[in-house]
Amino acid sequence: MFRPAAELNPHLLGTPMSDALGAFVKGEGPDLTVLHPGNNYPGSVCWMIGYPERRRGAIVMLNGNGGEGLASEILAALGRLYDWPALR
Repeated sequence: MFRPAAELNPHLLGTPMSDALGAFVKGEGPDLTVLHPGNNYPGSVCWMIGYPERRRGAIVMLNGNGGEGLASEILAALGRLYDWPALR
Protein backbone atom coordinates (compact mmCIF):
# COMPACT_ATOMS: atom_id res chain seq x y z
CA MET A 1 0.00 0.00 0.00
CA PHE A 2 2.89 2.38 0.72
CA ARG A 3 5.14 1.25 -2.14
CA PRO A 4 5.27 3.51 -5.20
CA ALA A 5 3.31 2.10 -8.12
CA ALA A 6 3.80 5.01 -10.54
CA GLU A 7 6.04 8.09 -10.56
CA LEU A 8 4.14 11.34 -10.97
CA ASN A 9 5.25 14.39 -12.92
CA PRO A 10 6.95 16.71 -10.35
CA HIS A 11 5.34 19.73 -12.02
CA LEU A 12 1.90 18.29 -11.33
CA LEU A 13 2.11 18.61 -7.52
CA GLY A 14 5.18 20.86 -7.18
CA THR A 15 7.39 18.12 -5.72
CA PRO A 16 8.63 14.66 -6.72
CA MET A 17 5.97 12.17 -5.61
CA SER A 18 4.68 8.72 -6.45
CA ASP A 19 1.24 7.20 -6.60
CA ALA A 20 0.69 4.11 -4.45
CA LEU A 21 -2.38 2.00 -3.83
CA GLY A 22 -4.94 4.66 -2.88
CA ALA A 23 -2.46 7.28 -1.63
CA PHE A 24 0.45 9.46 -2.67
CA VAL A 25 3.88 8.56 -1.25
CA LYS A 26 7.05 10.59 -0.96
CA GLY A 27 10.48 9.81 0.50
CA GLU A 28 11.66 6.63 2.18
CA GLY A 29 12.67 5.28 5.58
CA PRO A 30 11.80 7.64 8.45
CA ASP A 31 10.92 10.36 5.92
CA LEU A 32 8.37 8.18 4.09
CA THR A 33 5.25 10.32 3.80
CA VAL A 34 1.81 9.01 2.87
CA LEU A 35 -0.76 11.59 1.70
CA HIS A 36 -4.38 11.29 0.71
CA PRO A 37 -6.70 14.11 -0.33
CA GLY A 38 -10.17 12.83 0.42
CA ASN A 39 -12.34 15.63 -0.87
CA ASN A 40 -15.97 14.71 -1.32
CA TYR A 41 -17.58 17.63 -3.08
CA PRO A 42 -19.76 19.45 -2.48
CA GLY A 43 -19.26 20.62 1.05
CA SER A 44 -16.34 18.76 2.57
CA VAL A 45 -12.55 18.81 2.65
CA CYS A 46 -10.38 16.03 4.05
CA TRP A 47 -6.60 15.51 4.11
CA MET A 48 -4.64 12.63 5.62
CA ILE A 49 -0.87 12.70 6.16
CA GLY A 50 1.08 9.94 7.82
CA TYR A 51 4.65 8.94 8.62
CA PRO A 52 4.51 5.15 9.11
CA GLU A 53 8.11 4.80 10.33
CA ARG A 54 7.65 7.62 12.85
CA ARG A 55 4.19 6.43 13.90
CA ARG A 56 2.84 9.95 13.48
CA GLY A 57 0.13 11.49 11.35
CA ALA A 58 -2.96 13.65 11.17
CA ILE A 59 -6.34 13.80 9.52
CA VAL A 60 -8.00 17.17 8.91
CA MET A 61 -11.70 17.14 8.06
CA LEU A 62 -13.76 20.26 7.40
CA ASN A 63 -17.30 20.78 6.23
CA GLY A 64 -17.29 23.70 3.86
CA ASN A 65 -16.64 24.29 0.18
CA GLY A 66 -13.83 26.76 0.89
CA GLY A 67 -11.95 24.68 3.44
CA GLU A 68 -8.79 23.87 1.44
CA GLY A 69 -6.99 27.00 2.65
CA LEU A 70 -7.77 26.30 6.30
CA ALA A 71 -6.79 22.62 5.93
CA SER A 72 -3.46 23.71 4.42
CA GLU A 73 -2.83 26.11 7.31
CA ILE A 74 -3.60 23.42 9.90
CA LEU A 75 -1.30 20.89 8.22
CA ALA A 76 1.48 23.48 7.84
CA ALA A 77 1.23 24.36 11.55
CA LEU A 78 1.41 20.68 12.51
CA GLY A 79 4.39 20.23 10.19
CA ARG A 80 6.27 23.09 11.85
CA LEU A 81 5.35 21.93 15.35
CA TYR A 82 6.40 18.30 14.82
CA ASP A 83 9.10 18.92 12.16
CA TRP A 84 7.46 16.69 9.56
CA PRO A 85 9.69 16.39 6.44
CA ALA A 86 7.00 16.90 3.77
CA LEU A 87 5.66 20.02 5.50
CA ARG A 88 8.88 21.87 6.31
